Amino acid sequence: MPEALGVSLARITPPPVPSNFLNRPHLLAKFDNRDVRTLFISAPSGYGKTTLAAQWATHNPQEAIWYTPGKKDSILDIYFHVAEAGRRIIPGFAPWIEEMKKNGSELNDLVLALSNEFARSNQPITIIFDNLDELPKGSGQMSVMWAEYQPLNVRSVGLRRSILAPELTNLLAPSAENYISAADLRLTSEEEIEIMESFGLSSSDAQSREILARANGWPSAFALLCKRLSGSQEEQIAARHFLANLDGTNLINKALSQLSDDDRNFLQQLSLLDEITPEIASALTGEPQAKLRLARMSYEGLYFKCINVENEIYQMNGLIKEKFESEIWLDLELKENLQLKLAEIYQKNGDDVAAIGMYLALERVDLAAPLLGKVFSKLIYSGDYKQLTRWAKEFTGQVQPNEIGYEIVLALISLVKPHTSDAISGLMSLARDAANSGFLEKVEIYRDILKAKIAFNQGRLLDVVLLREEYNEAKQQAMGADQNLYGVINRLAAASAFLMEDFCSFKEFASASGSFNFDSASRSLCQHPHFISSLQLFAEGEMRQAREHALSELELSTELGARGIYFPFESLYVLVDAHRELGAFDQALAYAEQGLAEARHCEMWPWVAGFQAKIALCQFRRGNTPLAFDILRHTRDELVSNQVDVRAFRILDEHELLIRNSAQDFTRAKELLGRLPNTPAIAFITRGEAFSKKSLKNYKQLLELSEENAGEKLYKFILLAENAMSNIVAHQHAMDALRIGFAHGYQEIFLSRGEAFNQIILDLAATNSMVYLENLASIVRERSLKSVSDENRLTSRELDILRNLATGKPLIQISKALHISQNTMKTHLRNVYRKLGADSRDSATKIARDQLLI
Repeated sequence: MPEALGVSLARITPPPVPSNFLNRPHLLAKFDNRDVRTLFISAPSGYGKTTLAAQWATHNPQEAIWYTPGKKDSILDIYFHVAEAGRRIIPGFAPWIEEMKKNGSELNDLVLALSNEFARSNQPITIIFDNLDELPKGSGQMSVMWAEYQPLNVRSVGLRRSILAPELTNLLAPSAENYISAADLRLTSEEEIEIMESFGLSSSDAQSREILARANGWPSAFALLCKRLSGSQEEQIAARHFLANLDGTNLINKALSQLSDDDRNFLQQLSLLDEITPEIASALTGEPQAKLRLARMSYEGLYFKCINVENEIYQMNGLIKEKFESEIWLDLELKENLQLKLAEIYQKNGDDVAAIGMYLALERVDLAAPLLGKVFSKLIYSGDYKQLTRWAKEFTGQVQPNEIGYEIVLALISLVKPHTSDAISGLMSLARDAANSGFLEKVEIYRDILKAKIAFNQGRLLDVVLLREEYNEAKQQAMGADQNLYGVINRLAAASAFLMEDFCSFKEFASASGSFNFDSASRSLCQHPHFISSLQLFAEGEMRQAREHALSELELSTELGARGIYFPFESLYVLVDAHRELGAFDQALAYAEQGLAEARHCEMWPWVAGFQAKIALCQFRRGNTPLAFDILRHTRDELVSNQVDVRAFRILDEHELLIRNSAQDFTRAKELLGRLPNTPAIAFITRGEAFSKKSLKNYKQLLELSEENAGEKLYKFILLAENAMSNIVAHQHAMDALRIGFAHGYQEIFLSRGEAFNQIILDLAATNSMVYLENLASIVRERSLKSVSDENRLTSRELDILRNLATGKPLIQISKALHISQNTMKTHLRNVYRKLGADSRDSATKIARDQLLI
């Protein structure tokens, strides 16, 4: 090919663009940004940078000047060649250039003359420098000079395989606008699908997607794999072996050949890590600037990818990682030294699980043994049954008796698995193996823990309580070292007793668990946390203290990573009710959803019922009555479908009763009362204004109620205020209740009592300057206005008519039974249909049943 000014035409002509090249408009748009006068593209071979630039140049032939430096080009040659390239789009460009070349002009004069010539052309020009890696020494000076003289109508685009040289980095100050890295050139998920489909591959093929994911968005490697996967059976097999058969390995070698020895060693030493932090990288490599090196190589986009910006966590490119791993495995001494050093770093940083994994991989059981005990407890608390299963044999020495330690470990693994069926299988296997080995009595505590979990999950709360009662003081003392394990049973029993409102048993179990000190020492030494303290305070009415303890328990539980059976359900339950009581419904719902998600995950259905009931109560307090009933109905269906014991349904019934009572739906409330046990909460309702008339006899009975704790005192004074024979006495009792409420953080208990107590609050607020009381009065007024404006709330009479509609009786018969005229009956019926959004008797009945109105 002829040469002009000493350059081959091939080097000043854009290369042809393949017909099947992927169109990438989001990248081409960066070429069109006229505000950016210097654009760099830096990525290894195979990332399509040259093809991308050629594609833009082909679409803009009157503007693009292409130049590919040669290995023997001098700095002066580069400018002469660029001038010749300019003549391809600007007729008669730089006619003086030959004379300057012949006379051996100075670089500065040449650059200035060339810049002026481009400026005189007065047309937009983009000079694309391909393969800038081949620039001669001293090119940094040239770059600075060109940046100084570059006219306003000229833009420069530089393409290179390697990371930017320092002088170019300083000149460029890379940003999202003027720099395209390998990270930008990675294929997007949409582009990957487009390439797969072009090769006839289905994007829903999970096996192919898994193989292709190893290319990490590398365009050439991705396309090569697609070609293999769409080819013959032999090619598909080769693709599935990947690195061993990947012809694109040369792409990796080309990328790594551009690295300095320091960068290459840095990558090699980190290749055993799945996730990399600057701290671990610095400790493992001894590189004080590891953080900056990681950031720089991640910015390039090929070598690392930042997967967590906030915590600075990186992952190495999968192809490069396996390349270095294969090298390390050929050097056993290097591999063992790296693994040992890495294990020591993990241990020093407190990551004992990772340290044990590395020690066991080295077959250094002697170094792993001291950590196994601590890690065993941690994995149990966190519910990491996969890791427990992996090291089950190594954990055998952590349980007694050692003779069947492996079987016991397997049983404990079944305990922390999420499904109740796993615990049932674990219990059966342990009982069988222990009986065959003659150790049945020795594994009693493990069997009982499994029994307790199974019974609790199935809603057999009384069975959990009865199982716990078998562990009298003498039996506990005889357990010796296993006494810590008994805490699991005690906690499940305490939760069961609390949910059943068996506060006598609950008090006994809570006392047996002991108090918990939340100082820093106890946090580090605590190995068996059973969070009952907040629940105990909550049961006693100490709402404010219960909330503080619950927050501390939740914080500690988070530090320990507690999941499954060790998850702080009790703490969250307290926090839900404490925030609901304060009217902070958003926060209450957030805590409830957190507890509900874990309860569902590990099939602890009584807690599902408890959290759903609290969510329904919060929604009702917010005025979302239909939603509240819908939640209760769906939760009942969920418990039925999971074959939960009918006794667990009382948790839902009791909360529905609270809602029905507040909504003054006394007919449904009495139906619920008929099937509920006489617990303290039920007694509080039945003794209230809704179900008894004021009388001296009732008042005297209320005076005899217990006042053992803040909760009992609060309930007693509320009931006395509601049943007092005079306003003066009622106000005195109400003030006693309000003082307790203020001291312990109560609010909703007063606001949910109905119109009579609301009027007492308003009367007291008018004559007292107590800020707490005035706040309650403000909420009463606000809710009263909202209630009056709620046109869709059914009246008591409309609810009576709705229930009679469901019986199928004729309208005449219903009107006679309710002692109202037929015209009045029709008026009520129109209102019922309008409020429910129904258009017939049948649809009204169906909607009412869906909303648990009947």
